[in-house]
Amino acid sequence: MKKLLFIALMLPLISYAQVFKCDVNGKKIYQQKPCASSGEEMAINAPPSEAEQAAARDRLTNYQADKAEQERLDQELWDKERMIRAEEDKADAAYHNARANRLQAAQQARQARALENSNTINSYRRY
Repeated sequence: MKKLLFIALMLPLISYAQVFKCDVNGKKIYQQKPCASSGEEMAINAPPSEAEQAAARDRLTNYQADKAEQERLDQELWDKERMIRAEEDKADAAYHNARANRLQAAQQARQARALENSNTINSYRRY
C-alpha cells in the first residue's frame, strides 16, 4: 500500500521531467540527462486548458451529432430504396401474373377450338 501511495505521489513529478533526444552512434535515444555530444531538449506540452478541453468536447459532440444525423439520413434513404424495390417487385409480379393469365386463356381457347373441331369431325363420321 505504501508503494502504491509513493508511486501515486511521484507521477506528477515524472510527467514534468525534462526529456532530451540524443544521437548516439546514429541512433536516437531519449533520456532525462543532457546529451554528452549532440542532441536537443524536447519540450513537453502542458495539459490543455479548460477552454481547450471545452472546445474539444464541443467538437466531439458536434461530430457525434453530425454522424448520427448522417446515419439517420442514410437509413431513411435505404428504407425508401427498399420500398421502391418492393413496389417494383409487386409490379413485376403483377405483370408476370397477367401474362400467365393471358397465356392460359389462349391455351384454353386453343383447347376449346380443338375440342370443337374434334366434335365436328366425329359428328360427320357417325352419319
